[in-house]
Amino acid sequence: MIIYRSSLIFVLASIFLVAEPVYAHGFGERYDLPVPLGLYLGGAAAAVIYSFVVIGLFLRTNINLNQYPSFNILKIPLLSILSSHVFTGLIKLATSLAFLLVIMSGLFGDQEPNNNLAPTMVWVIGWVGIAYTSALVGNIWLLINPWNNTFVVFEFIDSILNQKRRSLIGRLEYTESYGVWPAVVLLLAFAWIELVYMNSSSPFHIAILLLIYSLITWTGMILFGKQQWLQNCEIFSIIFGILAKFAPSEAYRSGKSLVLNLRPPAVELTLTESKSLSEMTLIITLLATITFDGFMATPIWANITDIIYEALPNMTLISTLGLLSSVALFLITYIAICKSISMASNNMLTTENVCISFIYSLVPISLAYHLAHFLSYLLIQGQLIVPLSSDPFGYGWDLFGGADYKLNIGIIGAKFAWVSAVISIVVGHIIAVYIAHVVAMKKLGNRKTAIQSQIPMLGLMIVYTISSLWILAQPITEIH
Repeated sequence: MIIYRSSLIFVLASIFLVAEPVYAHGFGERYDLPVPLGLYLGGAAAAVIYSFVVIGLFLRTNINLNQYPSFNILKIPLLSILSSHVFTGLIKLATSLAFLLVIMSGLFGDQEPNNNLAPTMVWVIGWVGIAYTSALVGNIWLLINPWNNTFVVFEFIDSILNQKRRSLIGRLEYTESYGVWPAVVLLLAFAWIELVYMNSSSPFHIAILLLIYSLITWTGMILFGKQQWLQNCEIFSIIFGILAKFAPSEAYRSGKSLVLNLRPPAVELTLTESKSLSEMTLIITLLATITFDGFMATPIWANITDIIYEALPNMTLISTLGLLSSVALFLITYIAICKSISMASNNMLTTENVCISFIYSLVPISLAYHLAHFLSYLLIQGQLIVPLSSDPFGYGWDLFGGADYKLNIGIIGAKFAWVSAVISIVVGHIIAVYIAHVVAMKKLGNRKTAIQSQIPMLGLMIVYTISSLWILAQPITEIH
């Protein structure tokens, strides 16, 4: 399977105005902009600056987002079924069986990625599709998480053993000092597999890696307790949960009743703060790996690797060092910006406090980059789920009559991809500016000080905006 992966890149401003011919990244079809690329970049940067000024002038100092409009859609009779145990139970069973099918198809199916269910389900539907759904709809991962759903087997066994002795689940204490550092390590491992590992699209290797991750997850849930591990260590639960803070819905229990509210998008990002420096590191690591993803597809990376390869002829090692360097660069840059914000606030906020408080303002940026760079990939490669549903193993089956479906590569054009990318990136950064302003106002109280403190963050967001659009304009030099 050909997997396109691209994203933003943190580059120097001196290279922003190169390359007027544009390729929709993740596509390959050429699209020549009606105006020079520099005008697009300048216009996008101007939009972010303008939003900063407008928000700074008109945002109330006494804003209270704790009170926001919401509506429980489960009060609608036809939708009340969503809260029934039968419905949720069937969904959990179906997703657990689908998870098993992915592993079995990877182990025993046709090893041509396009003919096997595993690569499409993991990289397209699982990683990209669920991320979009979590951010734009709600946190469905809470319902479909296969590791959580299959853990009922271990809980059943434990309930039998518990009749004779103390429970085996949760025997170890997960202390606050651990934070989400295990998730940071696992995210780095996941990114390495996605971006560096040469067999990342091999069905058999995907199945083996899923089994390894399953053993790690179930073992952690047994040792530390299910909820402790899911909340602090299971990377998909954490990442999809963070993205869901942007979503226009929220789900929680009120007594014995389930509540599923519609709410203003992104409101939760202004209400909560990062729990720790470890969660900050996790979000920055996610952004950094996205950055490196895009960087690997540019001519700049190709030139760098050509130079380094002469002295270090090992592409795996070169790419690994590039990945780690990207994470380090992003961490250093973000901490430096937070230090500047602390100084601009007249030291009313410590650097550590700024790092934790403002990290969620980068979530809309992350989402915007994902939309810009993966939308075409999802819409085109995601169509493979139709024939693969009928023939998951590549054995020539046609269970549901869709085996002969052919991908419609014209479902999205290069012009639409570019325009939608520009819109998503600019809008994402404007939302990020708003969230940062709200947080600054809550933390500092004084409008002048709050605006003053946000100037360094504005600079960072301008760089993010311009660089992400720049990378979309680069020809693809490597498909990985």
